[in-house]
Amino acid sequence: MHTTNRFQRLWRHATASHKKWQQQFPKSLLTRIETLIAASEPKHLGQIRVVIENNMPLSDVWANVSPRERAWQCFGELGVWDTEYNTGVLLYIGWSDRALEIVADRGIARQVDEQVWQKICQQLSQAFVAQQFETGTETALQQLTDVLQAHIPRDGSHIADNELSDEVVVR
Repeated sequence: MHTTNRFQRLWRHATASHKKWQQQFPKSLLTRIETLIAASEPKHLGQIRVVIENNMPLSDVWANVSPRERAWQCFGELGVWDTEYNTGVLLYIGWSDRALEIVADRGIARQVDEQVWQKICQQLSQAFVAQQFETGTETALQQLTDVLQAHIPRDGSHIADNELSDEVVVR
């Protein structure tokens, strides 16, 4: 939920507690996410990254950077665009904005309608509202795997390279 009131949003980001989201995403869940990514990638030519950002830099909030724009910034900073087949996908969780974004590189984005990514985000949002963080995240990762496997499956001619880290980026 991206608030248009800049001062409310700035306050929310400035006072965001790491403790709250860490209760919902304990180390065990972060490890589980990394394991799911590692198990997913040999099935397709995509590379998945997950970013959980408690609060954006205050300068970005003041500049009214949207969660979508911030997701694109993370996509670039983490080099998700820099894969052999241009099939990197980023799942961005903006905790303070209560925002979920999926950014896909051009090799997969031209094959998958934006509504598919939005539907995954909507379902994940519903799970988060219901306090089902683990189940929701696992389901979203399975949905990402299914989409990537359907559109860019790995066949015997492709080496199973892990081009990007599977580690969840926590900010």
